[in-house]
Amino acid sequence: ENSILLIDDNSPTGGIYLTASSDNVVRNNFIRSTAGEAILLDRSATRNIITNNNINYSSYGVKFDGASRNQVVGNSLASNGFGIFFNNNTENVENVVSENQIESYFYDIEFYKGGDPISCDNIIENNIGSGDRLIKFFNSQVNLENEHLSELILCNADNSAVSNVVIEGSNSPTRGGNNGMLILNTDNSIFSNINSSGNFMGFYLENSRDNLLKNIVADGNVFENDDETNYESEAGLYLLRSFNNMVINASLNSNFAGAQFENSGNNLLLNSTIRSNGVGVYAYYNISENKLIGNVIKSNRGTGIHVIGEHNIIDKNNITDN
Repeated sequence: ENSILLIDDNSPTGGIYLTASSDNVVRNNFIRSTAGEAILLDRSATRNIITNNNINYSSYGVKFDGASRNQVVGNSLASNGFGIFFNNNTENVENVVSENQIESYFYDIEFYKGGDPISCDNIIENNIGSGDRLIKFFNSQVNLENEHLSELILCNADNSAVSNVVIEGSNSPTRGGNNGMLILNTDNSIFSNINSSGNFMGFYLENSRDNLLKNIVADGNVFENDDETNYESEAGLYLLRSFNNMVINASLNSNFAGAQFENSGNNLLLNSTIRSNGVGVYAYYNISENKLIGNVIKSNRGTGIHVIGEHNIIDKNNITDN
């Protein structure tokens, strides 16, 4: 058993990198202000224990990039860009992330967006996120209701039902909120009466299909540094490589973008309210056969609906004052 004791301040790259390393113990360190990863586990790093460290003001607190069977337990991670981050690598499996206290600028726990594959085969439990609320993660079918959480992640959790849930990150008055609801590799599920407002993003779906989102609220998901002309940012609802989903009676107001579709098709956005966003609905890159029907799209600062695609249906919407 090896023990690494290190204090690293204002590093231009990173704090502690464990590359192709195994059976190390990283404990009792104070790591601050690294431009990259405070702790990086990569290239088949395995069976390492990361515990009782204080990690602050770094781009990434702990990052997994091709690491398996490691334990990240009992650490304090504050004011990092991302607290715990899983890169898109099939070897990120069987890691345990537990009993950590996390408050970050963007996401307390995040999976790399936009890059296959997403590795869901990890244990993430009993972590306290922003606002001193629980972060919950599920990688199998779950029935969840009546919760008030800091962040909610479903990853390969097909046939789930989630209802009457509030997701609330830090909602800083100076920089906006963090966290949100992440629905990854999850199909045939029902999400109803969920409020994810004042966060970094409301609802994010990736590689997910045949889901129903009904009576959801995603208002005020913004971040202080947004440029109102950059639509590829925080949204009330964001679908990436997701198909055949239905979103009915949603409130998508005062976000950077109300709803955003990327490389997604045959989704339905029905009878929803999309007001006072940077842009109302933005759909681009391999967009086809989506339906925007019966929505109120009003008083958005940019375009009401901006579509770059083909064979979509835009019908019976009330589009005014954009």
